[in-house]
Amino acid sequence: MKKFGILSAILLVVISNLFVLTNVYLNQSGEPESSLLLTERELSLYGQSHENSGMHLRLSWKTSHYDSKNKKRTGWLHRDRLQALGFDTDLDPAHPEASDYYRRQAVKKAYIVFEFEGSAWDDWVAGNAEEIEKLEKKLAVAQEPHEKSSLESQIKWKHNEKRRQSHLFAIDAGRDALTLRQRYPDKSRYMILEGVINMYHSRGWNPATSKYDTPYVYGVLQKVETPHINISKKFRSSFQGLKSNYGRHRDKYHPRFEVRLSVGSRFLPWIQEVRKLPEKEPLSKLF
Repeated sequence: MKKFGILSAILLVVISNLFVLTNVYLNQSGEPESSLLLTERELSLYGQSHENSGMHLRLSWKTSHYDSKNKKRTGWLHRDRLQALGFDTDLDPAHPEASDYYRRQAVKKAYIVFEFEGSAWDDWVAGNAEEIEKLEKKLAVAQEPHEKSSLESQIKWKHNEKRRQSHLFAIDAGRDALTLRQRYPDKSRYMILEGVINMYHSRGWNPATSKYDTPYVYGVLQKVETPHINISKKFRSSFQGLKSNYGRHRDKYHPRFEVRLSVGSRFLPWIQEVRKLPEKEPLSKLF
């Protein structure tokens, strides 16, 4: 009986591994669904470099949950898009029971479109430059030493933020990947992955007026289904000697590598190429 149990466990492991290998093979067969050239800003290194088997890359992206024009956190996952994703948004957000109603709704799986260095990134850069300009104007008229020091630190942070932040943005979501691909045909700029979206209810707090406005609902990309990308044996030497805690010090260093990340027919990402980038002077010395 004990022998049978051991054999069953071994068989289960073999079947599981076979399933994984088959899935990987089918995913990578044929032309990639998308192929983007990303840097360490979008793919942070995790795991110990002296234990290469545990190393992996973690996808890092940005997404705007805030609609600056309307002073709401709706962003790209607004009420109409949430409804298209299968959420029940019929109840008026201003209804007394709206908060409990929307809180009880389950998360939804969807296909997520990620844009690399496109209009979303350009908008972010423009907004960052505008904030720097406002801070510099305040610095020009500041009198107190502590106020000047604080403003100088904020300006330095904003400059560094442009260099350390991911240029990859989640911009759209849908239930049909083919429809999304037709909407975003450039496979070198737009990547589609599976993700999970949650819906939230807001009473409509407006930071500009410090008052509550009209209540609304908005969505948040909770996670992508494959946030970790395994580093195969073929590419482990490219990461040899690199510290995995780089993500905590992005304001001090330039990206150390770039990766061609491809996504297959089953929307699973894998590493196709790796190239180390030349070392540059720490960003902290540039400002």
